[in-house]
Amino acid sequence: MKNIINDQIYIIGDVHGCYKSLLALIEQLPNKQNSKIIFVGDLVDRENDSYNVIKFIIENKYDCVRGNHEDMLLEFGPTKEEPLVNDESRDWLYRCGGNETLKSYKTREEYFEHYDFLNSLPLYLEYKDYKTHDDRYLVTPEKLYKVLYLGTL
Repeated sequence: MKNIINDQIYIIGDVHGCYKSLLALIEQLPNKQNSKIIFVGDLVDRENDSYNVIKFIIENKYDCVRGNHEDMLLEFGPTKEEPLVNDESRDWLYRCGGNETLKSYKTREEYFEHYDFLNSLPLYLEYKDYKTHDDRYLVTPEKLYKVLYLGTL
């Protein structure tokens, strides 16, 4: 059984297509090679490199949950059945950054491979092998933050 106080766990959210910033952040993490890195959604939209963000997470086999921006892509982005975006997609495309996400893909095949990956992501992850001193385990990032900030570890 691992103790979340003794193990390095990094939780990263709201990347929003900022691939270079993500790489710079991870480079700054101490002991990153022996740490657990978890992504908590909002990988896409707003900035122009969502493709490389998702590719990086897939290639490194990082744990990841789906956020609301992934949900918007899945709901309003092109699908294999409906390859064109429609009027209902305007808000996602132009206000939420969907247009930047779509532009980051060079081919439809890359887009649909990532679409399927995002569709497969869970809404939450449970880490029963990471326990606090009082036998609570990590369920969601919010719980970990509360535990750390309340000083109950």
